[in-house]
Amino acid sequence: MVFQQPEIELSQRLMEAARNRLAEPELEYGIQKSKVDSVRSKLFAALRTTYQERDRLRLLVQFREGSTRPRVWIFAPTLKSCVCCVGQGHS
Repeated sequence: MVFQQPEIELSQRLMEAARNRLAEPELEYGIQKSKVDSVRSKLFAALRTTYQERDRLRLLVQFREGSTRPRVWIFAPTLKSCVCCVGQGHS
């Protein structure tokens, strides 16, 4: 004797339909993510020397200030100066 449970069969069919509907958006997301990653890679490659120079200058400034810990710089355009993580203004 074989027992049939219509609720399980219905659940399985609904799950399969949901998986099929999800497949297309997942594919589109993967394609778009790949394009964004490619643009980011090209942008970074184009700006690499600028980033390196910026980081070198930051380290030089920290060394000259005698700071042993890195600072986080936040530029506030309305203040026309920068404010570091400890709340001190620098000109």
